[in-house]
Amino acid sequence: MTVRGRLRVSAAEGIRAAVLADMGLAVASDWMFGPEFESGAVVRVLPGWELPGIELWAVHPTGRLATAKARAFVAFVEELLGSNRRSAEHGVS
Repeated sequence: MTVRGRLRVSAAEGIRAAVLADMGLAVASDWMFGPEFESGAVVRVLPGWELPGIELWAVHPTGRLATAKARAFVAFVEELLGSNRRSAEHGVS
């Protein structure tokens, strides 16, 4: 099914601005509207629906060890995604 509308936005800032200007619905991550969800300024329309998951890979150069910065970044993303997954499984947004 293809959804059509008058406004198409691909940048997070544009999506956020359009939703806050009451221009319609959007598919967006919870982090984009955290405070607005809490205040009630933005409302989830389909609370039980979510986008399909994707695989995310961290690729390091062959034959070289990853730098400390790269390892720290990968660990940070793993923790972030892991905590988001755990929250979703327990109904916490």
